[in-house]
Amino acid sequence: MGTHGRTGVDQFLTDLEHVADEVFDYLVEQAAVRGLLDLAYSIDSTDVRTMSADQDAPKCYDPTAEEYYYGYGCMIVSTGSKIPIAAEFTESKQAPEETAMRVTSDALAVDQPVWMIGDSAYDTLDWHDYLLTAGVVLIAPYNPRNTGDPLDIEYRVEERIDEHSEDVQLSNQH
Repeated sequence: MGTHGRTGVDQFLTDLEHVADEVFDYLVEQAAVRGLLDLAYSIDSTDVRTMSADQDAPKCYDPTAEEYYYGYGCMIVSTGSKIPIAAEFTESKQAPEETAMRVTSDALAVDQPVWMIGDSAYDTLDWHDYLLTAGVVLIAPYNPRNTGDPLDIEYRVEERIDEHSEDVQLSNQH
């Protein structure tokens, strides 16, 4: 395929991305209007695998499966019966905290849950504080990484609520 053909394909994919974004936003809005969102959101990332021939796809490592793959990642916030309400494609399954904050912010713009559920990868102080300030409690297993003196706890949530108890007002808006 020549340069001209590649430019046409790139333009088509760019246009398709905008249409897909609009459709996704509309479906999320309809889920909210129809009361399909519940009091708990969950956040997770997954891999989006491609063929190794994809020149743009980075080689990534999945520590859960203990294997390498070519592809990307996708961070998704969902609710209810696995209804996705916010998502972002990433360079790999493991995405930076800023991405989690951005996707979370998009999800909270739709509606405010009482709970946000994630795995230990989401146990960061900044994310706990951000959610608690928004009135949302993060439930994620304690991750003792980057500390020489790990806490003797399973979940950080109690400690963070105690610290923010005057700032946080949890309410059931549903």
